[in-house]
Amino acid sequence: MLLKSGQNSGGGIFGYFKGSPSLEGQALPEVKKALVDDAPRIVRLTIWAVILFFVFLLVWANYAVIDEVTKGEGKAIPSTKIQKIQNLEGGIVAQIYAHDGQIVDAGAPLIRLDDTRFASNVGETEADRLAMQLRVERLSAEVDDRPLNISAEARKLVPNQASNEESLYKSRRQQLVDEVGGLQQQLIQRQQELREFASKQEQYRSSLGLLRQEIGMSEPLVSQGAVSPVDILRLKRSEVETRGQLDGTTLAIPRAQAAIAEVQRKIDETRGKFRSDALTQLNEARTNLSKAQSTAKGLEDRVNRTMVTSPVRGVVKQMLVNTVGGVIQPGSDIAEVVPLDDTLLVEARIRPQDIAFLHPGQEAMIKFTAYDYTIYGGLKGKLEQIGADTIQDEEKKNTFYVIKLRTDRSHLGTDEHPLLIIPGMVASVDIITGKKTILSYLLKPVLKARAEALHER
Repeated sequence: MLLKSGQNSGGGIFGYFKGSPSLEGQALPEVKKALVDDAPRIVRLTIWAVILFFVFLLVWANYAVIDEVTKGEGKAIPSTKIQKIQNLEGGIVAQIYAHDGQIVDAGAPLIRLDDTRFASNVGETEADRLAMQLRVERLSAEVDDRPLNISAEARKLVPNQASNEESLYKSRRQQLVDEVGGLQQQLIQRQQELREFASKQEQYRSSLGLLRQEIGMSEPLVSQGAVSPVDILRLKRSEVETRGQLDGTTLAIPRAQAAIAEVQRKIDETRGKFRSDALTQLNEARTNLSKAQSTAKGLEDRVNRTMVTSPVRGVVKQMLVNTVGGVIQPGSDIAEVVPLDDTLLVEARIRPQDIAFLHPGQEAMIKFTAYDYTIYGGLKGKLEQIGADTIQDEEKKNTFYVIKLRTDRSHLGTDEHPLLIIPGMVASVDIITGKKTILSYLLKPVLKARAEALHER
């Protein structure tokens, strides 16, 4: 029994390593059955997963939209021409403010010329202008018959001229007053004479009436012997004398009136001549004042031009004057400034086969090689101009169209920390010409091959 047990035990041990026929026969059918049952399910799930993935991929590719882009290479160019700075008069360099490569704002000083000769002329001309202005003010007061008012500024800047004009105004006014005063005295005398003539005329007219009444009453009494004929003759003689005096006085009245009118005319003429002379001198003085103002303005402009400034915001390309104390010839170049505008103009080259899809107004992305696009990004812009014809590169002998794009900014980065783009920087241009789905993009080679297949000879 022990042996049998040992035999059974030994068979069990060796059977464990060799594989027991009884266990193997029982396990294999169950495993195979499980594998056979599970295999179709895994395959089916895998197939369905792949199918669903491709269906999802096709649906996504059919609806996912990407930009169609036309690429070109170019560079930033100034939107305006390089500014050549000059000075009309020239002169001696007193100070230099800018240097090559410096960024300057519009109106920033570049150099200053010595203004001594112009400044002295400005002082003299200003004094002449103020003196002429005082003369105009004095003559205007004479023409308008008003008091002369001289400003405190004029009294301070040109006291001698102010005093002279004030004295001249007073003397001329006094001369006019004296002349008119003498004529007014004559006018008063003539008016008094006219009143006397009028009074005498009335007196003679009354006397003549009384004499006629007396003669009429006395003549009937001559025949009665109450009145002597001699008395009648005496009365008639008095009548004739009184009539003569009345007639003389009557004739003197128009002469007195004419004399009054003549004196009044002389008064008006004196005043008119005074005003006319003043007005003539005023017009001449105003003309001279206008000339003096123009001269002063021209000299002031010359003084201002001694400070040579930049007309635009830009980069100083080259300073042609480098010596303080040096002499600049009139009209000679002083500096060259490349404008930096709020926007940039980019000139790019486009292949002829891509030009048909371009038109002004299309949006573009401009990437500058000086700044890594993945770090600093690019500038958005719009297509502004397309060349009318192709241009051939003399070196590479290839043809291309020249286009120009306008950016929305003149720098990368932020406004606080701008990364400036200066003319000449190389750029790549991506112009958005349209949109299409990823599916159409993937099918393009297939559709192209289908359209061109089976047509060869």
